[in-house]
Amino acid sequence: QDNLKRELKKIEYDLGRPQRKEKSLGPRTIDLDILVWNDRVVSSDVYSRDFVKKAVEELNPRLSAE
Repeated sequence: QDNLKRELKKIEYDLGRPQRKEKSLGPRTIDLDILVWNDRVVSSDVYSRDFVKKAVEELNPRLSAE
């Protein structure tokens, strides 16, 4: 999981995402995060953002994101 997270951050940087210190609020060029790992929700965004929850449930209907 740590290796994947590092790769995702590298992809964000390569695609032009501003550094975390810049524009911390507002639209982003790209934002890649691990939401589910081994059929377990590992990001609180799944619970706090309805559009993320719906996407996760659509991709894995067995996964309970409640």
